[in-house]
Amino acid sequence: MVGSVDADSIYAGDGVDWIEAGLGRDRVMGRAGNDFLFASVWRDPATGAAAPAADDAAGDLLDGGAGDDLIVGEAGADLVFGGSGSDVIHGDAGDDLIFGDGTGGGNGDWSVTRDVTLNPDGSWNFTSTLTGVAMDIDGDGDADVILAGAGADFVHGMEGNDFIDGGEGNDALWGGNGADTLLGGDGDDHLMGGHTMILNADGTQGYTTVIDPEDVGDLIDGGAGDDRIYGNAGDDTLVGGSGDDVIQGNDGNDSLRGGTDNDELIAGEGDDVLSGYTHQLRPQRSQHRRRQRMPVLRHERHRRNKNRLPPSPRLPAQPAIATRAGVHA
Repeated sequence: MVGSVDADSIYAGDGVDWIEAGLGRDRVMGRAGNDFLFASVWRDPATGAAAPAADDAAGDLLDGGAGDDLIVGEAGADLVFGGSGSDVIHGDAGDDLIFGDGTGGGNGDWSVTRDVTLNPDGSWNFTSTLTGVAMDIDGDGDADVILAGAGADFVHGMEGNDFIDGGEGNDALWGGNGADTLLGGDGDDHLMGGHTMILNADGTQGYTTVIDPEDVGDLIDGGAGDDRIYGNAGDDTLVGGSGDDVIQGNDGNDSLRGGTDNDELIAGEGDDVLSGYTHQLRPQRSQHRRRQRMPVLRHERHRRNKNRLPPSPRLPAQPAIATRAGVHA
């Protein structure tokens, strides 16, 4: 099925469907079956040849529905729902909003307003308002592969053990419930393994939904750029990569790797392993910071109990800065 150059609404039937939405601001609903959904692929009327319409920046709504789907956003700021099943989602170019599971319905036009606010303490707030879309974001627990592509993307894997690659651009990636793998790629990214996320949807059935994290470990790699990386309640592996990163393990027995630049490592609860840093130790916050660009081969186990370290006669009342280099046993 091939759409036109106008704003189309395309609803697939049951079974395996191939849909090319074409140009325009389209709404494509895959429904049941293993579907192939393309946002901006169109066919030249003269030759019949299929080609991606790279200049189509209108943005589409793509909903895979039930089944194991392949969804390609192409150009434009797309809104994508994988639906139930183990889906493969390519956001491609554009500032996309992608949900690994769940569905989005409703009639008429829609809009997405997104805002990220950084707080003085380094934490941040994310707000996404969807108008004209009724969302059901209850996942089925299947594993999705999400390749966000270029652009400043917002991705939530939701249920299941998902693989999420932010690609280029300053992305915000949530793993959701499950043992997820998050790759930030190039850009200054925000990566969260399983933190609570609140979605504000103002549409035909507006509501607020809270997704609770599970105690499952994630693998998160920030890649290039100045990233903020947060683990969940499980045993996480958090890698900063290049750039000046902030890495917070939170609960669980985590492994935090600082990378090659000026990184800040916050151990959190549990027996954590921090590696690749020279450190600044703060008794109240159990915080480690890379102070210099130099090779450091040191691994340290550290445990925080109720946000406070046990008293130590070797620590002064004020935060002490100690730089260590070389190989330590």
